Amino acid sequence: MIVSGLLLEGRDVDVATMPAASADSLALAGIHARLDRPGLLPAGHLVDGGYTSLVHMERAGREHRVDLTGPLPGNRTRQHRDQEGYARDDFRIDYDREEVTCPQGQVSRTWPGPYPTSSPDAAPLIVAKFTRSQCQPCPARAACTTSGDGKRTVGFPPRELYELQARNRADQQDPAWHKRYAVRSGVEGTVCELANGHGMRHCRYRGQPKAHLQHVLTAIAVNIERLSQLPPGESTAPRPPTAFQDYCNGRVPAQGRARGHRRIHPASRRCVPLTTPHGTMTRPIDSSSTLLW
Repeated sequence: MIVSGLLLEGRDVDVATMPAASADSLALAGIHARLDRPGLLPAGHLVDGGYTSLVHMERAGREHRVDLTGPLPGNRTRQHRDQEGYARDDFRIDYDREEVTCPQGQVSRTWPGPYPTSSPDAAPLIVAKFTRSQCQPCPARAACTTSGDGKRTVGFPPRELYELQARNRADQQDPAWHKRYAVRSGVEGTVCELANGHGMRHCRYRGQPKAHLQHVLTAIAVNIERLSQLPPGESTAPRPPTAFQDYCNGRVPAQGRARGHRRIHPASRRCVPLTTPHGTMTRPIDSSSTLLW
């Protein structure tokens, strides 16, 4: 199972349980929709690389007015990866005239698209094409393309997604972006707490609905634990043990017996009734810590 969620002010406010074979990003739309109904949507949502794509960023801003922030993958072309040749960013894209101009001054002849992609996370692509007569005589063809037919094609998303991509990549170079994104380290700490401190890596029940119930209850327990913690430097006097705790420890106080507790004779082998503020129960005398409800 994959557990996704959203943290606000250090507390889990949404938990989603997905099949392990599904992508993390598929939970994003449901998280925003569930938080939108009670009015708990944040203005910004810090996510890791598994949730960032142009499609999800645009949809979060358009449908829910949420600024989805996370590391967007860089340019994956061979030229950009090898830091040599002409990458996509070296071409000038004119959306108004539907033209792409290469670094050598050649203008694309066709502008088909946008074409849908096979992945729901990937943006649709416009593919501008240059002809063989433009590329083969070019002295910089070896630095531009290695295709068998000698023609260069340039793929890029529609204008609104292209501008969003350019802004996000520029922001990632700003130290202020890294300072803001560093807040997300608390999320990783929560994931570690859930996995290592509360056994979230192992499902106690079979079936996704029951596993989701386990995840929700675990998140509630973590929230209660965090809400109960005092600010640094503050402390309270230790609480005295309750009558129930005294009974479980085998030292029922006199005032507890006066309220209806019964002393258990050590030689008795039967379960005797016990009346406590929590109700009536029975307890076997050979076990000082086990209660039979």
